[in-house]
Amino acid sequence: MSMQRYLQLDVFAARPGDGNPLGVVLDGRRFDTAGMQGFAAWTNL
Repeated sequence: MSMQRYLQLDVFAARPGDGNPLGVVLDGRRFDTAGMQGFAAWTNL
């Protein structure tokens, strides 16, 4: 697997660490469906 930049954000929260985690891939155009599912499983989001 090659490196891919992503951010993990907390949404619906008043302060960091609360709320729901959200993974945002900065350039996900190269991912197919299996790649997206694998990334989601790897980040546990």
